Amino acid sequence: FPVTIPPREDRFAFNVFGPRYSSRGLILRSFSGAKPKADTYRVDYSGPFIGWFGAGYSQTVVVEDILSALKVAQSGGSAVALNGTHVNYEIASEIAENTDRVILALDKGTFQLMLKIKGTFDSVWGPSTIWQLEQDLKYESEGSIQEALSGKKTTFSRIKGTPGT
Repeated sequence: FPVTIPPREDRFAFNVFGPRYSSRGLILRSFSGAKPKADTYRVDYSGPFIGWFGAGYSQTVVVEDILSALKVAQSGGSAVALNGTHVNYEIASEIAENTDRVILALDKGTFQLMLKIKGTFDSVWGPSTIWQLEQDLKYESEGSIQEALSGKKTTFSRIKGTPGT
């Protein structure tokens, strides 16, 4: 990898790939509570620092973080991790160039933000769908995500005592 990364025992490394699997850099993520939560190491500035996961982006779930994107890919779908909640024209354009259908599924409590993103960028990428979440997608079951990917639901709700539905 063409960047020197300081050794950190409290971090896990995640590659950030573009839509054609070119490396854009790394995110080192802490699960121990160490601050900052994530360190980024960018090596390619030819596109936005967002990560693509899965194959065949006919429909793409837009999520906040790599772990949620990995969960969507593990469930058989495709996702793009914003590595935050920010969407600008460059990000929206890259998403539009690489998918036919956008599904917004940012973390719990971001419904108003997703409405704003939808209203701003549907003219770029076409009509999008919003998934309302009660928890981050990384905590949802594969079956629940598969059900949503097939169009059977857009709202995720939990039954008390279960990790996801």
